[in-house]
Amino acid sequence: MSVSDDVALPFFKAFAELEAALKQHACFLRDRGMGPTPAFINWESVRQAADNLRAPTLKERLSPETVGRILDDPARNRPRRQEVEGNGTAKRAVFNDYALPANEAAALVEAAYRVRNNLFHGSKEECWTDNPDDDEPFVKAAHEIATILLALTRNHDLPNARLGNP
Repeated sequence: MSVSDDVALPFFKAFAELEAALKQHACFLRDRGMGPTPAFINWESVRQAADNLRAPTLKERLSPETVGRILDDPARNRPRRQEVEGNGTAKRAVFNDYALPANEAAALVEAAYRVRNNLFHGSKEECWTDNPDDDEPFVKAAHEIATILLALTRNHDLPNARLGNP
């Protein structure tokens, strides 16, 4: 992703704070049931909690620009997902279209998570993207989503929604 530091760094900070806040709630920890395991976020639980929010919904808390960037594309397959193609020594990492969930709240959470993965693990170079002009708008949208999810986690609205107490 071709993204300037003044856009990428605030996003990384917000997403790191979100992950740290989510890890303070058992309902968002992924449990593999095999003794001590690394502390990973159960993103399916986060998507479910976002969907369980009472009004205002996650979508209603976001700017029209962010909602439009993620949900208004008829294909709803962006941001793309990095995957492995090929076999053996011909394996390579490529970005592919991959449909977002049909559920709006889940799609918004998934989009922010993909931006985080693409920017952090995927690539920061223009050679990896087909649409370098829309990288920054996607990071800005993901930053807004992460910021809202962080606030909802800190005030316990998101954990309560996950536990069935929206």
